Amino acid sequence: MKRFKPLYLAALLLPGLALAADWPAYPFVHANATASIFVVPDTVSISLDVVSVQADADLATQEVEAGIARIRALVDTLGDKDATTVIQDLRKEPRPHKAAAAPADDPAQAPAPLVEAKATVTITLRDMEAWRPLVTGLMAMRELDTPMSTFSNTEQVRIENDLMAQAMRKARVKADSMAAGVGRKIDSVGAVSAGSLANLSTAMGFGPPDQRRADIPGRVTGPLRVHMNAPALRFSQSVDVVYKLK
Repeated sequence: MKRFKPLYLAALLLPGLALAADWPAYPFVHANATASIFVVPDTVSISLDVVSVQADADLATQEVEAGIARIRALVDTLGDKDATTVIQDLRKEPRPHKAAAAPADDPAQAPAPLVEAKATVTITLRDMEAWRPLVTGLMAMRELDTPMSTFSNTEQVRIENDLMAQAMRKARVKADSMAAGVGRKIDSVGAVSAGSLANLSTAMGFGPPDQRRADIPGRVTGPLRVHMNAPALRFSQSVDVVYKLK
């Protein structure tokens, strides 16, 4: 019976050896870190529709063109020499009539068909001091619809690069602490990713799924009154780093 004991022990060890073979051939530590900052926007764009609904298509077109002219005149008063106003092509389409249908025996009483004329206007300001006067002026115009504002900062690339460097430094500090906790020192970087390393964090149990978060510059929708105050922009950069151990 004793001669079978070594074979029995080897069989017990085989699953553990197979599992170990799936791990990297070098010892490592995995660290993640995030750096973030709030900044004030220095550029804003607002897109909105100038709309007119009339039975006369030509009249609807004239009203939209008049609305565009009023917007251009408003922008000219703001003092932002770098402001731009872009007009998309004016389009027209039938609009369902809310009035009751004509009696079946008298089609002549049917309401005249309506036409909706619409043009999208996008205004971009580089002087944030002009923003509140612009919104105030737009609020006085009744023919505007579906406003959407996007606030941004022209230094976004530099800000994101700085945040990346900060996140890498924070990850290094965490990795040093983890390595010191087991009496080791970290060596070179084995892998690095802006955000979660694909499959690693979840497959090896280092973090929950869907851990990444996309941060975009501030966007505001809704009635014009909610666009009045420019929001602070939150920029964030995360890194996942695998460090080899010495």
